[in-house]
Amino acid sequence: MSVADKPKIPSAIIIITVIFFFPIGFLLLILRFLLHSNVNHHRAKDYRLVGHSLLVLTLLLILLLVVTNYDKTSMSSLSTSVIVTAIIFGIPITAFYILGGSRASKMRTLYGRYRHLVTEQRIDSIARIAELTGESERNVRQDLSYLIAIGDLPASMYEGSAYLTILRPSPPFQDDRFAREQVAAAQEAATAPDQAITCEGCGATSRIVPGVRRQCQYCGKDLFIQA
Repeated sequence: MSVADKPKIPSAIIIITVIFFFPIGFLLLILRFLLHSNVNHHRAKDYRLVGHSLLVLTLLLILLLVVTNYDKTSMSSLSTSVIVTAIIFGIPITAFYILGGSRASKMRTLYGRYRHLVTEQRIDSIARIAELTGESERNVRQDLSYLIAIGDLPASMYEGSAYLTILRPSPPFQDDRFAREQVAAAQEAATAPDQAITCEGCGATSRIVPGVRRQCQYCGKDLFIQA
């Protein structure tokens, strides 16, 4: 996990605190939401963390119900209490998981648009990117800074101004066998001695390198000498 991906309060600490001191755990959860209020890429994780925390709390409450009432009430009453508890907490749990998934999907789509606008269309204006994506300039600055920090925009730099710095990509280096063979053939042809040949079409004499096919400069007929 990169530094940009690290939350202000680790999820594990919040879950452990919810298990052993759940009021403090939920206070930490609220505090994390406040600390991440201006951090777009943490929002989906925060929603899912609320779902995790409520799920843990629900399981603890159900366990407490079973342990404390197992010998005191009938099995049907205990089952009813467990089901009611699961329904009451299950609704917000499901809602927060849906919110987290929806937010994550939205951000993936938005990050894809940023990459397209910056790397393919090479748009460097923060205002123009905000206009094309429908996001505020503050969000665009934050999102682009995050993508650069995690390496998703490797040819770009941003220092807080109104424009990105987009580096010019270097041309790809061809190192395949076909390219090497072509280079070798060209070098060999450049150093090989040429030989005279008489054109069968017009009778003119030309000089060509054996193994290299050329056309007669007078009539255009193919000239070739076996290497």
